[in-house]
Amino acid sequence: MKEFHERLQEAMKYNSINYKELAEKLNISQAAMTNYKKGKIQPTLKHFKEMCIILDVSADYLLGLKEY
Repeated sequence: MKEFHERLQEAMKYNSINYKELAEKLNISQAAMTNYKKGKIQPTLKHFKEMCIILDVSADYLLGLKEY
């Protein structure tokens, strides 16, 4: 089963958005995005919800509860 950070990377690739762009849209530092990317930290609930909206994916997908 893929981890959150792997699914995040896939969703970003599918939507042609890079970490810098997503960090700007979330109003967070690039360092925080790097930590999400590496799986070192998890986003806040607020940022998680915003990621789902920006990337047009379900929370279930990013959490690994569904494969689509």
